[in-house]
Amino acid sequence: MVQSAYGAIPTEARELERMTPDKKDTMLCFPRPIWTVTFTDYEGVNSALRREMGRLDWNALEEETRLRYAADHSFSEDRFVTLEQVPTYQTILELFLRQCVEIIEGLQWDVAGHELGISEFWVHLTEPGELTQAHRHAPSLLSGVYYVDVPPGCGNIVFIDDYPHGFYEPKVKAGKQNYLGWRDLEFEAKEGGMIIFPGWMNHKVKRNRSDRRRLSLSFNASLARSP
Repeated sequence: MVQSAYGAIPTEARELERMTPDKKDTMLCFPRPIWTVTFTDYEGVNSALRREMGRLDWNALEEETRLRYAADHSFSEDRFVTLEQVPTYQTILELFLRQCVEIIEGLQWDVAGHELGISEFWVHLTEPGELTQAHRHAPSLLSGVYYVDVPPGCGNIVFIDDYPHGFYEPKVKAGKQNYLGWRDLEFEAKEGGMIIFPGWMNHKVKRNRSDRRRLSLSFNASLARSP
């Protein structure tokens, strides 16, 4: 017997014996990519970044960020800096753009008549006990984070699947794994590592449970029409 909303449906046993699956496929219809990149010999760059950022007045930068971006930016842990203040940041931005070009080529996006460039960049600083609430970087095409100083337990980035299908599907059983049923996906913060994701993807950063400041760099890339 097969149960349905309309009651039991009788099925002949011999019919079940005759009709067996010949071929079954599972297709990922709307995958959403996240790219992770690890770099060799990153220690020198990170040391330079720490040295340059160590000379910054974080309180003054927080006040400047609040005054300049209060209308559309609400995260107190973000500090907008310039390349004059942190010259080595330029190296990270160039590496990010190179990765973005590879992503665009790999995805076969038609970007004729457009140029790819950095639209925003900043320092993400979380003190012990702080976290970053869920947000997006739209309308940026691609966004990224690079890890400079991440002590153990300082908080990983978590991407959130908030599309409507999640309201209709049951949750995955406790202790079980099902990558098609994930509602969120956590990536470990690793020094010298970069994570790139679509700017529209919802994400957050877990609470810094270490006793040290967590430092990372965040940036957005967008397309603009060629002159």
